[in-house]
Amino acid sequence: MKRLGLFILSAVLIMALGCGGGSGEEVDGVMTMTTSAREVRIVLHGTGITTIDWGDGRSPDICDLIEDEPRNLSRTFSDTTPRTITISGENITGLNCGLNGLTALDVSRNTALKELWCSYNGLTALDVSRNIALKELWCNSNGLTALDVSMNIALEVLFCGDNQITELDVSRNTALKILNCGDILLTALDVSRNTALNELKCFGNLLTATALNALFETLHNNTVFWEYGDEIQKGINIEDNPGSADCDPTIAENKGWTVGGFEGTDLGVLYLESQSEIDTTEREFNNESINDAIITIINALKNKDEAAINKLIHPDLGIIFLTMPGPIWNVVLVDKISFDWSPPGYYGLPSLAVELDDYTVRFESLPQFDCDIEMWDKPAGIYYQAQYDINITDIAMSIVGFMGNYEWSPEEIKRMEMFDNHSQNYHVIALCSIDKTAYLDFVISFINDKWYLTVIDIKGNCGNM
Repeated sequence: MKRLGLFILSAVLIMALGCGGGSGEEVDGVMTMTTSAREVRIVLHGTGITTIDWGDGRSPDICDLIEDEPRNLSRTFSDTTPRTITISGENITGLNCGLNGLTALDVSRNTALKELWCSYNGLTALDVSRNIALKELWCNSNGLTALDVSMNIALEVLFCGDNQITELDVSRNTALKILNCGDILLTALDVSRNTALNELKCFGNLLTATALNALFETLHNNTVFWEYGDEIQKGINIEDNPGSADCDPTIAENKGWTVGGFEGTDLGVLYLESQSEIDTTEREFNNESINDAIITIINALKNKDEAAINKLIHPDLGIIFLTMPGPIWNVVLVDKISFDWSPPGYYGLPSLAVELDDYTVRFESLPQFDCDIEMWDKPAGIYYQAQYDINITDIAMSIVGFMGNYEWSPEEIKRMEMFDNHSQNYHVIALCSIDKTAYLDFVISFINDKWYLTVIDIKGNCGNM
């Protein structure tokens, strides 16, 4: 009778967990997160019945996860009271909980987890020691002071930048292909065991010239390939380290690595499927050339001259459209412009034509749009500044990835990173009038002694206008 009673008790506990009502430590597949955000959005990957108890006293969400079909879930709360959200499911293989203001995340009981995206939160600690199946970990832009990945031997992608981490041991992560540990506090890094590595970003650390040279010595000299057979160009970015100007990059270059950030020079080489080389070494140009480029682009778009505008798009990098078809930004990467084409979520390409009375190009701070009065703070005209503050790769990987509706190919990621790492991107806004009736927001980049149109922003200034 005692055994029967124990069996019934166990069954009751399992059923309670399946409905999000239990918290038994012995049950696998339970994850918890703590936040005080008014709205929480998550994306789940996996199979089987999964329950989300949002911690607000209301009924939990119950869903049946289907393989290769990411499930988007969200809950809006009435206040900012801290609450713990409990996710229960025996085969949850992916969790995206980025941008949710999380202060705590416990995934220790989900051993099936293969992909975890928890970037842009307020986490000060993260334990992934029991997630032995983990292949991708994105925990950048938190408040982590330490990260132990010694048990994650299947790990292939690690983004842990923009934290307060002082030491990083990746000696057991022999499958690692991509490591982004930029903007943390490393004084040394050893990647001698990472023989599959093809991309290493360690910019913005505390690496002296001696430490960088020691790091270069640990880089492998293997040839690495994409899954479809083409060779991968190996790259390392060391920008903004104390030793960036005094180290010896030839140690890495002699092993087939391209070194970016040495003495302020960008990576400058991007190999796409065509294996073409793009030189982004900073070059001199005059104001007359940038003025001509801006006016040529404006006129080509106004006249819908596809031949003219596509001559201004780099043949390998293509052009990036920033869109907002719904509540979040999206990134659309295309090879050329067709005025009959529609970005996803749009009906036709929004008008890119601006009728200007004044074609004077002003090198000054850009006009700002006041969403309350729906007016720009500067008169009609053309303005540009020598910087672009939006990081395309972050948007693509954190916002689009957050929604779980797109997977970027390695080549597309490289193209976006190439743009983000380029130092000569110029943001241009052309206004027809001070109201919002017509304006053009785009970016031009100086590549190989020539100006190219690289970004067009059609997302609007106050949500989807």
